[in-house]
Amino acid sequence: MTYYRSWYDSHHSAFECFTYFKCLAQPKEVELRDCDWPISYFWTYWCASGGSDGRIISCKEETPPPTGSIAGLVWCDLDCDGQQDVEVEITLGDPVFTGATSYESVTCTRYNVASYGDWKSTGAAVIDLVVGAQAGHAGNAPDNTIVELDQGGTWSRSFRLDAGGSYLLSLDAYRNLGAGDAGNRFEIRINGKVVESVVVTEDGRIELEVELSAGLNRIDFVSTSLVGGRGAGIDNVNFQPFIQNATRSEPVKSGVLIKLLDAQGEPVLGADGQPITTVTDASGSYRFDGLPVGEYRIVGVAPDGTEFTLQEQGSDDSRDSDVDGGGLSGMICVTAKDTAQVDLGLCKLPPPNDPPSAIDAAAMDCANTLILVDFSDNYSDSDSADVAVTMIDGQAIVAGGPAVTLSDGVSVLLTAEDSFIFDGADAYAALDIGQSHTASYAVTVADTEGATASASLEVTYCGDANSLESWVAALPETVTFQVRATDLVRPVEDAAYDVRILQGEGNARLDGLYLDQAYCVSRHEPITGAEDIDLAPVVTGRLVLSSDPQVTDVFALNGASVFNGQSAAENLDLVSWILNQQFETSGTSGWVVQRAIWELTDSQDMGFLDVIDPGFGTDTEVQSLLAQAAAHEGYMPGIGDLVAVLIDPDPSDPQNLQPFIAALEFETYDCLC
Repeated sequence: MTYYRSWYDSHHSAFECFTYFKCLAQPKEVELRDCDWPISYFWTYWCASGGSDGRIISCKEETPPPTGSIAGLVWCDLDCDGQQDVEVEITLGDPVFTGATSYESVTCTRYNVASYGDWKSTGAAVIDLVVGAQAGHAGNAPDNTIVELDQGGTWSRSFRLDAGGSYLLSLDAYRNLGAGDAGNRFEIRINGKVVESVVVTEDGRIELEVELSAGLNRIDFVSTSLVGGRGAGIDNVNFQPFIQNATRSEPVKSGVLIKLLDAQGEPVLGADGQPITTVTDASGSYRFDGLPVGEYRIVGVAPDGTEFTLQEQGSDDSRDSDVDGGGLSGMICVTAKDTAQVDLGLCKLPPPNDPPSAIDAAAMDCANTLILVDFSDNYSDSDSADVAVTMIDGQAIVAGGPAVTLSDGVSVLLTAEDSFIFDGADAYAALDIGQSHTASYAVTVADTEGATASASLEVTYCGDANSLESWVAALPETVTFQVRATDLVRPVEDAAYDVRILQGEGNARLDGLYLDQAYCVSRHEPITGAEDIDLAPVVTGRLVLSSDPQVTDVFALNGASVFNGQSAAENLDLVSWILNQQFETSGTSGWVVQRAIWELTDSQDMGFLDVIDPGFGTDTEVQSLLAQAAAHEGYMPGIGDLVAVLIDPDPSDPQNLQPFIAALEFETYDCLC
C-alpha cells in the first residue's frame, strides 16, 4: 500500500479531498489514510497507467473506538470486617438565610406588623417589632430590634432548598418581663408540624436539629401566649445544614500489583505483547485507562503476610472490598468515558498457628475403684486458650459428656475439669490381689485451628482379692506393733486396748494402721502397754486369721469357756461375730466387749470387775452381749465383712506374750497397689 499527502483545493467542493501524487507504473487502487484533516478519512482512487493525475472515487469518516477506565483503591482492613472504616466529622454549612432581612433598620417600635421582608404575619396582625428594652424585653440591647410574638400571632417564612436533610435551627429568645410564663410561650413549626414548644424563662439561645426537605419549606413561630398583647421575643433566626465529612481511618497500601484480565480470566496483553499490570501508588490507588468497552476482571496479588478481606460486606459499595479471597474481582463492565471503581481490602495474616503440646501421664489404683486422673495440667497451647481433649484410645470424648468404652472394655468419662475417671471393675475383675495390668491409652488434644498433639496415659489396674484365702495370703506374715492400755490408771476409760501396727514384713499394706477396737485374747498373758501409745514398747508378732487351723497355737486353751464350756478356738466364730458388730461405735463400752471376749476365751468369770472400777461396765451388759453372740454359732465372715485377725507376739519376749484380736475391713485391704 502506498500513502500520499493531500490538501484542500479551491477547485473542489467542501469536504472533498484532492490528492496530488505520481501514480505507479501499473494501474491500481490505493487507500489513503494520511489526509490533512482534523479527522481521518479513507480514500479509494483509481490511477491511470503512466498518468500523473487521478480522481476521487469515495471519501468516508473513520471514528476511533470508544474507551473507558478501571480504577480503585487498596486499603488495609485492620479489623478484617470487609469494610473501610471511616471517621465522620460533622460540621455546619453556610446559613440558609444569606442576606436575610435585618430588623436593625427599624429604629422605632412598630406594632401589629403584617410583614417585613420575607417574613409574614398570618392570622391576626399582632406581631410587633420591638426596639431595645421596650415592651418588657429588658434583656434586649438598646439598638437591637426583635420580633414580639403577641397572643394570637404567627410569624412565618417560606424558603427553598436544593438539598434536604438535617439542619440546625438557631434563634435568640427574649423573655417578656410583663407576661410571666403564661405570656412567654410559642410553638416552632416546620412545614406545619410542631417541632418544639417553647416557654422562655430567660433570655438565651435556642438550637434545634430539624429535618428539612428539598424544595419549598416553611417555618412558623406560633404564639401560644395566654396574656393579651404580650409575648416572647425572637431574633436572628436561621438554618445551617449539618455536613458529614467522612475520612478513612484505615491506612492505604502502596506497591500492590494489580493485573488486568479479560472476561475469561486471561491476561490482557499490551502493544508489546506483555500482560497489562500496574501497582498502587503512594495513595493506594491504581488505574487502567484507554480500555476498549467490554467486560474485564482484575486480580490483585496480596503482599507477603497479608490476605484479601471479606468480599462485598455491608450496604455501602464505596466502602467494601470487591474481590474474593484470591484477589479476583467479579465481571467489570467498562463503558465509554466512564470509570469502573474496584476496591481491594487487605487483612494482616494471623501468625502461624503453634500446635498444642501434651505430656504423658500415669496412674495406678485398685481395679475395683474408680481411678481419677487429672489431665488438665498435661497439655497447653502457646497461642490459643481454647484447646481441649478430643480423643482417647481412638474414641472421641467430650469434657462433661457421656462415658466411652475403650478397647480393653474399660469405661471412661472426662469431667468438665479435664479429669479422666476410669472404671475398670468389670474389665479387670479377674485380677486377684497382688496381680496388676498396665494399659496404655493415646490421648489427643486439639486447638481451634485443628492442630493436634498426643500423649500416652498409662493406667495400672491392681487386682482385688477374689476370695478370703487370697485376701489372707496377701497379709504380711509379721508386724511390729504397740499397745495402748487404758486400765493402768484409775478410773479406766471406756476403750480397753488400742493397737498401732508400725510396719509389716513383705508389704506395707497395714503400715501405720491404728486399731481402736482391739482386744486381748488371754486374760493371764502379759503385755507391756502404756496410757500414751507413743511411749509403749515396740513388739513383734505374727498375723493369724481367726479361721486358720493354726489359731490353736496362738494361746493356751486355759480350760473351757466360762460362758459355754467350749474352747477358745471353738468360740472364735462368736468372737468374730462380736467384732463385726462394732459395738463400741454404737455406745457400748470397750471394756464390756473385752470382758465378753475373755469369757469366750478364758475360764474365769469376769464378774468381779464390776466392783473394781465403774469403767469396766457390768456383768449384766456382758451377759446380754454374749447372749446375742450365742445366736450366731458357726459365723464365718465373707467378702465385704470384717475379718478377725490375731496378732501373736514373738514368744521369745516373756514380757509380751498377750495375743490381740481385731477386725480388718475386707474391702479396705483387699487390694495391693
